[in-house]
Amino acid sequence: MRASLARTLFPLAFFAFFACASRPPAQPPPSRVPVAPAPPAQRSASNALAKHWPFASSPEFVAYADVAGLRAAPLAAAFVRTVVQSASDLPGGAAEHDCVAAIWHGARELAVGGGDAGFVTILRFEGAPPIPTCAAALGAVGPTKVEGASQAFALRDGDLAAVQGDLGLVGSVNLVAAALAGHGDAAALSDVALGADEYLALRLQKSDPPIAARASLVASNDRFRLGVEGTGPDGFTELFEHEIGDALGSEVVRSNETLAHLAKEVSVARWGTHLRVAFEVGGPPEDQAREAFSAAAVTIAFVRQYMTE
Repeated sequence: MRASLARTLFPLAFFAFFACASRPPAQPPPSRVPVAPAPPAQRSASNALAKHWPFASSPEFVAYADVAGLRAAPLAAAFVRTVVQSASDLPGGAAEHDCVAAIWHGARELAVGGGDAGFVTILRFEGAPPIPTCAAALGAVGPTKVEGASQAFALRDGDLAAVQGDLGLVGSVNLVAAALAGHGDAAALSDVALGADEYLALRLQKSDPPIAARASLVASNDRFRLGVEGTGPDGFTELFEHEIGDALGSEVVRSNETLAHLAKEVSVARWGTHLRVAFEVGGPPEDQAREAFSAAAVTIAFVRQYMTE
């Protein structure tokens, strides 16, 4: 995923980290477990955002987040306090932090889509999008003109950032241009509609290799859960489960008190070609926030070290 897309998604990255372990389930799994469908829709993309969805057919990757709802969730205030107290531990510099703050405080909702041909991120804000504020963090090389945009910036990696009304768009040039034209509809985002207490959902569907997965973030008064569930080709999920076990059973994890503690909050279950992974903590929002932030920070550091080794 390109650098500009990653920076645009940064405010949600603290929540949408991927945590894994090899602890077996407490109860025997059922003999047949289909890929979990999206839960009954409680909230979905607004028409104001959905009409700018630029894909004629469903892309490989789709994500939707109710940012305003997450901002109002019990977990959020405690999480922000934890982030502020630990600002020196966060990746990025001042420009990235200012951009994250502007997006977090002003965004209503977010949708991301794409695949090998490129990605696009569409954010709808309460007021004017902070794209100019985020220009440096996104890697802008200078302003440019794009049909349908009141402001636009060419980005260092060849992508584009643009503003139209209360929308901020970042992504490949063709996808941003198609989004600005506004010919989409909400049905294309129905498979990432949010269920009760869900604030983020994403779906991955690939044909080569055949992989189907759905992930979601749940935050309530007494529970924080980040889970992913899906299927893959013969041997794929088994190999992935073993890789998870090797990574989390490494000396790096065993010798790190925080990692060792967080691993206990993770469950993994596999049935044939089906795999389910979840990171879940309970308790009051302050406890959830502390665990979630700790998991995000230590997972980033662990992945960097593990990939290097």
